Amino acid sequence: MLVAASVAVVEQRPGAGVAGGAAISFRPDVEGLRAVAVVAVIVYHARASLLPGGFVGVDVFFVVSGFLITSLLLREFADTGTVSLARFWARRARRLLPAATLTLVATAVAGRLLLDGLSTGVLARDVAAAATFVANIRFGTIGNDYLSSGLPPSPVLHFWSLAVEEQFYVVWPGLVLLALRTGRRLGRPLAVVGCVIGGVALGSFAWSLSWTSSSRVWAFFLLPTRAWELAVGALVALVVPSVTRVAQRRAERPSRQTRIDRYVTHRYVAWAMALAGLAAVFQAMLGFSESTTFPGLAAALPVAGTALVIVAGAVSPLPALSVGPLQWIGARSYSLYLWHFPFLVLAARSRGPLGPSESVAVVAASVVVAVVAHRWVEDPIRRSGVLARRPERSLALGAVGVTLSLVAGGLLVAFPPSLSGGADAADVTLGVVTTSLAPSTTATSLTAPDDSTQASGSAVTTTTVPATTTTVWNHAATADHDDPPWLAGLVASSRTVLEQALLTTEVPGNAEPSLATIRDDVPVAYDDGCHVGNGAARAADCVYGDPAGAFHVVLFGDSHLTQWLPAFDDAGRRNGWQIRLHTKRACPWTFIPTEKDLYGNHCTEWQQNVVEAISADPPDLLIVSGYRYKQVGWAAGMDPDSAWERGARAALEVLRPLTTQLLILGDSSTPALDVPSCLAAHRSDVASCVATREQAVRPTRQEVERRLAGEFDSLFVPTSDWTCTDTACPVVFGRVLMYRDDSHLTATAALLLTPYVEALVLGVR
Repeated sequence: MLVAASVAVVEQRPGAGVAGGAAISFRPDVEGLRAVAVVAVIVYHARASLLPGGFVGVDVFFVVSGFLITSLLLREFADTGTVSLARFWARRARRLLPAATLTLVATAVAGRLLLDGLSTGVLARDVAAAATFVANIRFGTIGNDYLSSGLPPSPVLHFWSLAVEEQFYVVWPGLVLLALRTGRRLGRPLAVVGCVIGGVALGSFAWSLSWTSSSRVWAFFLLPTRAWELAVGALVALVVPSVTRVAQRRAERPSRQTRIDRYVTHRYVAWAMALAGLAAVFQAMLGFSESTTFPGLAAALPVAGTALVIVAGAVSPLPALSVGPLQWIGARSYSLYLWHFPFLVLAARSRGPLGPSESVAVVAASVVVAVVAHRWVEDPIRRSGVLARRPERSLALGAVGVTLSLVAGGLLVAFPPSLSGGADAADVTLGVVTTSLAPSTTATSLTAPDDSTQASGSAVTTTTVPATTTTVWNHAATADHDDPPWLAGLVASSRTVLEQALLTTEVPGNAEPSLATIRDDVPVAYDDGCHVGNGAARAADCVYGDPAGAFHVVLFGDSHLTQWLPAFDDAGRRNGWQIRLHTKRACPWTFIPTEKDLYGNHCTEWQQNVVEAISADPPDLLIVSGYRYKQVGWAAGMDPDSAWERGARAALEVLRPLTTQLLILGDSSTPALDVPSCLAAHRSDVASCVATREQAVRPTRQEVERRLAGEFDSLFVPTSDWTCTDTACPVVFGRVLMYRDDSHLTATAALLLTPYVEALVLGVR
C-alpha cells in the first residue's frame, strides 16, 4: 500500500517566549528534519525499492507538528493567559488551505485531461474528501473494501495525513487550553498539561497496537490511532524548555573547567543524541517495507528517533541538519509534498509504469511547480498582514478554498470524459453439447432485460436448445485444459465465440454492464450480506437457487467463488438445486494463513464455523474455489504452490468426509490489469486490455488441485477454457464486459457462462 506525509509546518518566530520562560526560536535542525522526511516520502513514492521504509516520513512530520503546535499554544498562554481558538484556526487556514486548494484544483483539471471517464468520477469524490478534511476516512474505507483495494492509487491519496493533522488541529488547542486553565487553578499548569498529553499518548498508542492487529488499514489512517505520534511531539514541547534551561545553567556554573570546555562537552553529547535519533529514523526508512506490521509498535522507532533529535537540538542543533540544501528543501517541504504525488500518479496513469529516468523527470517537474507555488501562493498568503490582523479574513479565505475544491470536483462529475462505446454489438450464444449425464443443457444469450435476472442491470435470458455434436479442442492434456467429458463438447463448441471475441476492437455502444456501472455489477450476495465481510467470522449460510430443492449444493470459498453465484442461482432455480453460500472476502477455502487474517480478518475462525455448518447439514455436492494469496505466516518464503498444496490437503482431510461429492473448481482467468479503467481509456483499442493466457492462467496451481482431487476421491474442473483461447483471454464477449476489476467477473458475465456451470453440476450428479 502507498502512504503520504502531512507537512503542515508551523511558523517559528525568533525570540517568542513559551511557558516556563524559554524561547521558541527558529530551529534549523527541525527544518532539516522536514527536509529529510519529505525527501524520504518522495523517494518512496517515486521508487520504493530505493527506500522501502520511506513512508515513515509521515511519522517524522507528525512528531514535528505536535512539537511546534503545542509550543505555540504554550507560548500564547504564557503571554496572554489564554489561547484564541479563532486566531489559531485562522493561522492554520492561512497556512494550509491556499496551497492545498491550488493543488486540488490543478489535480482535478489535469485528471480531466489525462484520466478516463471512469477514473474521473472516483477522483471527484477523492477531491471532495480531501477538501473537507476527511480524506483519511475516505481512503480507509477504500482500503478496507476488497473490491476497491486493488484499484490504481488516487492522485490525492497523500491528503490522508493532512486530514489527520487538520482533525488534530480541531480538537487539540481546546484540549490544551482546558488543561492549562485547570492546571492554573490547581497551581500546576504544566503538570496538568503533561498528564493530559501523556494520557492521550498512552491511550492512542494502545488503540494503535490493538487496531494494527485487528484492523490494520484503519489503524494506519485514523486520528485516534495516530494521535500518540503528535502527542509525543507535544510532550517534547513540554520537555524542551527545561532541557534548555538546565543546559544554560550548567554552562554558566563555575567549576574547574573553562566555560568553553563545558560548552564543547554539552554540544558533543547533544550531537551524539541527535545522531542516535537520526540513526533510528534511517533504520526505519531502510529496514521497513510494505510488509512491516505498521503502524503499531514499529512506528515507535521513527517517532522516538525524531523526538530525540528535537530534544538534543534544544542544547545544540546538529550541524548536519543545518546545511543549506536541507534548509532550502525544508522551507518548501509542504509544497514539495503536495505536488509530487499527483505528478507521479497522473504520469503513471497516462503513460504506464514509470522507469527510473521517467520518475526522476516527473519529480523534477513537480519540484519546479512546487517552488513556484511556494513563492507566489503559499508564502505570500501565509505572511499576509492584512489577513493576519483579523481571524475572520483567514477563515473566510479557507472557506473559499474549500468551496473552489468542491466546485472542481463537481465539474469532474458534471463534465466527465465520454464513456460511450462504438457500434452496438450482437448478442452472444454459447455452443451446446448433450451427454448421457446432461440430456439437454442451456444456452445463454443477451437480449432484453428480464426482471428475474440475478445481476444488477444485466439482461440475460435462457433457452433450452437441442444437442449438437462438436469436436474437442486440439491441445495437450494439462490441468488447465482438463475438461471432463460432459463439458468438453461445450468448451469446443464455444471456441469460435472466444476467437471472435479477441477480434473486438471497440467497446460496444450497448455494452452490458456499461462502463459507468461496471463496478457495481456484482452478485446479490454483497447486498444481501451473504458474502461475509472483513473482520467478521459468522457462517452466513444463505440459500439461493431453489430453497426447497432436493439436491443440496454448498459453495465454500472467497470472492472468486462468489462471482459464480449468478450462474449457480440461475441454474439452481431451473433444476431444483438448493444453493447454499459460504464465502468471505479475502479468505480461501484452503487452510493457509493470509495477510488480512494476520490483521484481524478472522479467516481461520470463519473457516471453522463453516466446517461446523457443513457438518451439521452435509450437502450432496460441496464446491470449493479460490484466488491465490500472498505467502505469510508459516507459508512465508515457501513456494506458493507448495504452500497451497499443504493448506488444501489439510482442508480436504476435514471437508471430504462431510459430503457425498466434492469438486474443486479451478480459479477463473485473471487479467493483468484493471480492465474497466483500461477499457475506459482505450474504448477503440480493446486489444490493449487483453491478457495472454500465460498471464491470466496459473496451470501449476491447477495441477496441484487436480492432483489433490485425485488423492481425495474428488473432482477437479478448470475454468480456463471457459474464458480463454489457447493464446489469450478476451475481455468483451459480444456486448458483455467480462471483468469488473483486475480479477473478478461481472455478474452479467457469470450469467452468460451459466451453461458451463449447469453442465458441470449435471455431470457431477
